[in-house]
Amino acid sequence: FGEIETEEWGFSARIETRLASQNFRSISAFRSTMYNNSTPANLLPIDKFAFIPFNFGHLSTGKVSQEFHISSDADKPISYLVGLFYNRLEATQTQYQWATLGAPMPRPVLYALTGAIGRDGNTSLFRAVNETMAAFGQLRFEITPAFSVTLGGRYTHDNNSQSLNYINTDPVAIMGYRPVFVGTSAPPVYSFGRVKGDNFSFRISPQWQIT
Repeated sequence: FGEIETEEWGFSARIETRLASQNFRSISAFRSTMYNNSTPANLLPIDKFAFIPFNFGHLSTGKVSQEFHISSDADKPISYLVGLFYNRLEATQTQYQWATLGAPMPRPVLYALTGAIGRDGNTSLFRAVNETMAAFGQLRFEITPAFSVTLGGRYTHDNNSQSLNYINTDPVAIMGYRPVFVGTSAPPVYSFGRVKGDNFSFRISPQWQIT
């Protein structure tokens, strides 16, 4: 048998006001998720690792975003909009999978499928951080009451990172005793990685209103 539990919540706030002759808008948001997965597995005799009496994963994420706009009135011959955007997503996941190589419980030795060979720790810890920042703007030229041209540009910077490490989960609170754990997975060559990127995009948008 197994059990899956999920939780999700968030909020957002939008503020609009006038600053002198300009329009100001602020959009703030936050969202949080939680996911627990407790699913012991017994698939013997398919594979000796298929009997996993202790299999539990926990995932939590938090996402925050903020956006600012300053714009002129849209009914003028030349109108504009400039803005800033920020978004950050953090995800943390822990997972332990303890197997017995097909033998019944209790066992003095358990094999940590979420542990690495030669590393201390019976539980894997994965963390990811994705961050985005952007600045953008556009100009709209009203050539005639029926024809207009909009020129826009956006500069975006992304910064994404991931890490995989190993921690110890206390087995006494789970099974009532403390066995010896043997890791079975190959450790990662690099436990941390990061990639960054920049991009500039533009838009030219003519518009013709027939009526």
